[in-house]
Amino acid sequence: MFFIGRDKEVAEALDLIGTSDEAVIVGVVGMHGIGKTALLDQVLRLAAAIPGVTVPPKIDMATRNL
Repeated sequence: MFFIGRDKEVAEALDLIGTSDEAVIVGVVGMHGIGKTALLDQVLRLAAAIPGVTVPPKIDMATRNL
């Protein structure tokens, strides 16, 4: 996936994830269409490569009736 323009946000999320000794939940809010899902997909892909970090599977709220 080609991803540009959110280096600061990605770095902040990865810093939170990679430096914690406890579980971390990262929330992203904003108007529709600004790239929240793409941002989280990028963060999850990169976080999965951090030693000791477990990335849970993505939940599709539409198909899971959440």
